[in-house]
Amino acid sequence: MQDKDREWGWENCPDIERHPPQGEAQTPPEAATPDTVPETGDPPVSEPPQSQTPPAPDHPERGVTREVPFRRLQASPVYVPESGGGRQGVKWFPLKLTLAIIACVILIVGLISAWYIGALYDVYVTPSTDGLTIRMADKYASGGSGIYGGDAYADVLPGEQDDALAAPAWDGTTLEISSSEGFSTSSLPEIYQKCISSIVLVTVVTYEGEVLATGVIMSENGYIVTNAHVVEGATAIAVELADGAYYEAALVGQDTPTDLAVLKIDAAGLTPAEFGDSDDLQVGDEVAAIGNPLGQTFSMSNGIVSAVNRDISLNGYDVSLIQTNVAINEGNSGGALINIFGQVVGITNMKLYSLYSYASVEGMAFAIPTSVVQPIVNELLENGIVIGRPSIGITCAGLDAVTAKAYDLPQGIYVEEAYPQSDAYGKLFAGDVIVEANGTPVTTNAELSEIKDALSVGDVISLTVYRDGETITVDITLVDANELD
Repeated sequence: MQDKDREWGWENCPDIERHPPQGEAQTPPEAATPDTVPETGDPPVSEPPQSQTPPAPDHPERGVTREVPFRRLQASPVYVPESGGGRQGVKWFPLKLTLAIIACVILIVGLISAWYIGALYDVYVTPSTDGLTIRMADKYASGGSGIYGGDAYADVLPGEQDDALAAPAWDGTTLEISSSEGFSTSSLPEIYQKCISSIVLVTVVTYEGEVLATGVIMSENGYIVTNAHVVEGATAIAVELADGAYYEAALVGQDTPTDLAVLKIDAAGLTPAEFGDSDDLQVGDEVAAIGNPLGQTFSMSNGIVSAVNRDISLNGYDVSLIQTNVAINEGNSGGALINIFGQVVGITNMKLYSLYSYASVEGMAFAIPTSVVQPIVNELLENGIVIGRPSIGITCAGLDAVTAKAYDLPQGIYVEEAYPQSDAYGKLFAGDVIVEANGTPVTTNAELSEIKDALSVGDVISLTVYRDGETITVDITLVDANELD
């Protein structure tokens, strides 16, 4: 009942005590007692209250003016009389309203946040009922709104999916790594101008909807590098260049363990990105990222390298990634992480989310280093899959010194599970800690992978394992990683 723009008279506020105007004393009426008897001897008579004639109104339209001043009701508590009148309780209406509004806001934010949960699951919308439609971001359809829509799109019906994704024969193109020696550093605007023509918007159609992501042109004849999780379940793929040109794309190959994929568009004279050596990166080096976060196309952000060879478990596979504080969001998947020389040194692929609040964790994003990208992409170009890659057949994570001490374990590689298709199944168990491989101490996935990758499928690797307070030796025959899918 608060109204700061009006003043209420006493006739509107029956439960508020009236007070005399300032400066006037309030004289209580003289109390009458049974002992007070007039001298005439007559019995006591109660005198009627003196009628108070109100003064003439100070304005003809305002009615009678009281002798007491008006008071502005500004206090939060509003006294509401219950049956029988009087101040029986206090009702905090403004507080209740505020709490209700806060609760609604929290609910709405929670629902929106839940829609965005995932390691890097890009933006989805519902597919059309009469087919699967590619809608290019920021191309508004007639009567449409938002970042989805499209006056330039292609309908792909379910029966046409295989032809739409068929890749042409390999033409011998390979991805090459260039040295940064002799290069001069560039400013952020110079880096953007140098690299923007090599970045594309990738739109993937699935039965669940659409995915908006990013890709990096690696050759002038239309080969593009992106993430495997971007094209997972694709029924049609389209690419938009920075100059606005659109192409249908074919899927050359994808590799889930490294989260890499290669696309091909029918184009010529494109501007390929220059790929640098990620092994030259050091913690603290400045880097930038260009991509399409949340459909906001060809956006750039910058930061530093936070860590190199960071062991991460992704989709059940263990990978060593570049960690950066560059702003990475949904839609940046498959984009470029660029050094100060304007060279692509990584393919951005994920950021962290809190398992407890389901909120995004800021300043912790990751990219696949080019030392991994080059051999995998070249294998995909030639064969469509990675053949002959040896695998122990486990998912695992490195135990640093602090974590190992906290759990009273030795520093090493913590085993999470063994794949049934591998020789490790029944030999290694969750909770085992690998401390040596072929006699060499290992504490990170990168160290274990270096030893493993020097071997071939069918070779035996000897692992020293800590289990239940004892150290044992386990021999594992390496299998082809493709057999684990």
